[in-house]
Amino acid sequence: MSIKTPPPFGLDFRNGGPDVEIDPAQLEVLAQVYFDAVYSAEKEPPSLARVVERLSDLIHKDTTSLVYDGEKLVGVGGYKLNGTTSKGKAVLELTMAIVDPGYRRRNIAVMMYASAMNGIRSLYPDGIISIVSRHDAVHHLAQTYGFSERPLGAYYGMTERDDRLPYATEMESQGFKAFIFNLSEVKDESED
Repeated sequence: MSIKTPPPFGLDFRNGGPDVEIDPAQLEVLAQVYFDAVYSAEKEPPSLARVVERLSDLIHKDTTSLVYDGEKLVGVGGYKLNGTTSKGKAVLELTMAIVDPGYRRRNIAVMMYASAMNGIRSLYPDGIISIVSRHDAVHHLAQTYGFSERPLGAYYGMTERDDRLPYATEMESQGFKAFIFNLSEVKDESED
């Protein structure tokens, strides 16, 4: 499926999936952006080749949105299922929104998140949507669009991760914050 955005953008939004073919040079540009945003502060970051591999894996999932200008890949974003709550509600996380530096300040990340949220709501109408990031711009975006900040321990406590509390502590020490859409659903779930 492909959605043409209205002018002035003229960009083409496509779904990721197993049959998607990406020019390795274009993938490396976005992998470098992703590396700089996510791994640059780590003491032992993965190699850029590993980041390219991870980004390639994400592009080949149906839950990923790809943004093209002609045949040039200029953005990647999507979501993942992080588990279910004790009441059976899906807990979904909006994942990275990577935009080619030459295409920033055009609201591409906002459009990718909106596309992901529409997909989530159609598949998981009672789902709980989250954003986990250490970037102030993402925090501001989340709050602007109705997400409420929650402690990482409370957020990961809703998921099925075996290592959720140590993981939340590690993430908080790196400056990550969690934002939840529709706090009333989260509050009901986390107070059980």
